[in-house]
Amino acid sequence: MTYLTRKSVIGLSASTLAIAAMIATPSAFAQTADEIVVTARRQAETLIEVPVAVSAFDENAIEELGLRSVDDVARFTAGLSFSQAYGRTTERPVIRGAANILAGVQFGVESGTAYYIDGVYYSGDLQALDTRGLERVEVTKGAQSALYGRNSYAGAINFVTKRPSKEGFGGSFETLAAEDGEYEVYGRVSNSFADERIGLALSGRYYTYDGDSAFINEEDGSQLGSEETISFNAVLDADLTDKLTVLARLGVVEDNDGPRPFRINGAEANNCFPGYRSGAYYDPNYLSFLNPPFGGIFPASPTTDNNFQYYCGSLQEFEDLAPAQSLDSGPFQGVDREMTFGTLKADYSFDSGYQLSAQFGLRDQELQTGSDSTHQSGTTFFFPISPFFSIPQADGLFYNGSKNDSFDYSGELRFSSPVDKRIRFSFGAFAYDFNEEQRSVSFSNDPDNDFISGPPTDTRFVKNQAVFGTLDFDVTDQVELSLEARYQSEEKGLQEDTGYQNSVTFKDFIPKAILSYDSNSFGNFYASYARGVKPGGINGPIGQPSFEFYEPEESDNFEIGYKARTANGKGQVTLSAFFNDISKYQLTTPVQVGTALNSVATNQGDAEIKGIEFEGNYNLTDYLTIGATYAYTDAEFTSGCDDFQFTLNSGGYLLQPFDLDDPSTQGFIRNPADLSVGAGLSAPIYDPDGLFTGNLSCSIAGKKIPMTSEHQAAIFGDVRVPLNEKLDLFVNANYTYESSKFIQVHNSQETGGTSIFGGKVGVSYNNVRFEIFGRNLFNEKTPPIGTRWFDLLEGFNTISASIPGAGQIDRNPTGPRATFLSYRRGRQVGARFAVDF
Repeated sequence: MTYLTRKSVIGLSASTLAIAAMIATPSAFAQTADEIVVTARRQAETLIEVPVAVSAFDENAIEELGLRSVDDVARFTAGLSFSQAYGRTTERPVIRGAANILAGVQFGVESGTAYYIDGVYYSGDLQALDTRGLERVEVTKGAQSALYGRNSYAGAINFVTKRPSKEGFGGSFETLAAEDGEYEVYGRVSNSFADERIGLALSGRYYTYDGDSAFINEEDGSQLGSEETISFNAVLDADLTDKLTVLARLGVVEDNDGPRPFRINGAEANNCFPGYRSGAYYDPNYLSFLNPPFGGIFPASPTTDNNFQYYCGSLQEFEDLAPAQSLDSGPFQGVDREMTFGTLKADYSFDSGYQLSAQFGLRDQELQTGSDSTHQSGTTFFFPISPFFSIPQADGLFYNGSKNDSFDYSGELRFSSPVDKRIRFSFGAFAYDFNEEQRSVSFSNDPDNDFISGPPTDTRFVKNQAVFGTLDFDVTDQVELSLEARYQSEEKGLQEDTGYQNSVTFKDFIPKAILSYDSNSFGNFYASYARGVKPGGINGPIGQPSFEFYEPEESDNFEIGYKARTANGKGQVTLSAFFNDISKYQLTTPVQVGTALNSVATNQGDAEIKGIEFEGNYNLTDYLTIGATYAYTDAEFTSGCDDFQFTLNSGGYLLQPFDLDDPSTQGFIRNPADLSVGAGLSAPIYDPDGLFTGNLSCSIAGKKIPMTSEHQAAIFGDVRVPLNEKLDLFVNANYTYESSKFIQVHNSQETGGTSIFGGKVGVSYNNVRFEIFGRNLFNEKTPPIGTRWFDLLEGFNTISASIPGAGQIDRNPTGPRATFLSYRRGRQVGARFAVDF
């Protein structure tokens, strides 16, 4: 049946696990032989046997739940949060609350959740992945750094390729049409050769989408959010000898996406934390006697006179506002990607049962992105130097366009002992190499938008080498002890056209231990400890001198779990509870370089994450299958200092210069050398409107980690009724919920809770299937995410540096704080036809 092969994970406290074990009578639960097999520990194990938290979706689940992207997988995986927030790029999967705000935006900053294809590390975005060519998706939760390696700090998502048929010719074809101009055509053929020792499969996909009908640009009425993908894949599965097997995959993908639907929630909407970093103090007419001011660059008068520095509340209030982009601000708007990705895996089995495995992967990508980074109607092609003159610009002010050419490859060699021994082991080596060149895309060097761009503005590289090993010992017939360890060295380097060149190297020893108990009648129990390491990196010259580098984020992870399946084979349940103690949490710090404001990665504090997870399903009758998932995640900082938290608390003052007298624990700034900012401060030198609050705290202790949801839940059901021997009627319905997420460490702005309903109804006749489906049927429009930004059109810094004490005030030249939103795809109804042959 549809969901019986789905592995589910359920989390709960240690006491709950004990209660669950007592409730399960000997006749209630038992192992079955038809479990889905996963490779979460780089070896074949059933979902009930594997002593780690894994959610797995086989071909049936992918089909019935309509899983077409990482976003869809996350909806039905307890503890995995993901939303298409920035178009089909800059992906930020979050497992168990371990989020990162700059992941995918700044070189080297990573989400902590690693992607794999057929177990081979994949470093790019995956929203355009063709899920129809997949046999299985495995989401392994919790730190996997010891076995999987780099960036699997919070977990790993493995996409397992469907193997070609070795039983002759076969294939499939399908076509899909839905509202908002979505069309898709997919085809796959497979055949066997050489006496069925070699199988070859070829597939192709064409997908297009016009964009949600609500994504109409406020400025010119144009349609935003379009997507287009053309992809081809080839898979070769060969038994070269009785001992040597080879699996190879090659994919070519071309994405061509239009301008993404963003908009600014401007400074006029700010409603909390009064102070000088507010619209009231960014007058475009400041010191100007020109008419209009700055030669027409800014409005003739301020758009807001409120003195609030921030917006507090749910961003749902703005979900119906039209997106806004100035599409003429640069030569390219949207996302263009041309990528080739390949994997090669070879296994050689010795007569003694030992096995030598090798795998190799490569990725070659050209990625071009562009957007109006003011995210609002109106832009200027002049940069104001003074009230008297400005410098013409080739592109709109704060247009952001770039072209990144990257190439990376990885290789792994592993030697394993026989799986039927009481003591089992494996050891191996891993190497990864990534190189990227970034170029600017501008009217000055790309007037025709044809992937022509200027010389490299910077080159980047990542090199990772590691050795690893595992040791499994059957203490008794029911108790197993598993040990894993990895020693790795990672170097990241950056070279810029300004002449800057530097690199940084980090070396880490990463252990993991698992103790599991198979109770036979009651199911399986396990407890584990794992060390997690998220790579550190290099900010480069924009972070000099204090933040040129940042350290790896580290965590100690503790987990207990319970798994069981009903004796009649009709259902299964899995439970887990976890606690993660995190140090050197990677967050963002804004730094000003000349007139530009940049965010850099910094280690700002410590955090704790604890939670429980549940996933289960049951076949109520021969016709009805139901399932549910739930995750509770409590993720908060235990210490940390954020500079803008200081600005908000103090009424608009800067956290610099300051003396770090352990501000992460003290919660306020001490600066004995400068009594105007710090300990003993009674009043700042410059406070014309009396906005100084006296609150000098920069502490984020007790704040929730941004981009994490406290609650996630899913309910799904599938009904299949045979109408005759060949004709079946099927109905599927699902509901998923994700509670509100804070967008920054200040915990003032949040997305709002998200409820999504979906389903389908159709008929199947032998190998032919027709269905009517609905996605997001109640048109949920909560923003997937928001980002702290600036409101450029309010003006530049307006408090003169010549005023005594003005340097204490946060008078950033990019304007008061604002928030830009991304938009969620709304309701879609469509039809799909598929046939297997």
